[in-house]
Amino acid sequence: MTAPAPLDRVEITEILIASAKRGDHEAIGALGADAFRRIVAFYRYTGMSPDQAEDLAADSVENIISHLPSLKKPSAYNAWMWAITRNRLRSWFRSQKSANVRELASPEPATPDEIVVILVVRHGTPLRDLDDAR
Repeated sequence: MTAPAPLDRVEITEILIASAKRGDHEAIGALGADAFRRIVAFYRYTGMSPDQAEDLAADSVENIISHLPSLKKPSAYNAWMWAITRNRLRSWFRSQKSANVRELASPEPATPDEIVVILVVRHGTPLRDLDDAR
């Protein structure tokens, strides 16, 4: 009698998913640890710092595990996991962009001298008119 062929990664993942859906904490941990390792590497590849990559990967893995019951086809797990990962990355980039815009949109109040420069540049107001107004 020959030994059964070893399981490939997809088959192992499908078994883990079935077990995780039944509430097996070891299977959930194994799926989460594998996803975390792969996602951190992907986020680091995009240029994130190690801390940023780990924080966002933890958020992504939490989302993956919490939505695991909605996964209809275990064979589609990898594509599904990467879709969640990419969506989290897009959300993160959007939040970084809006945070940068908020920083630019709410600077420190302008000093009187800066206001003079702004008025001259925007409206062409001669400086002598501004001096008379003071």
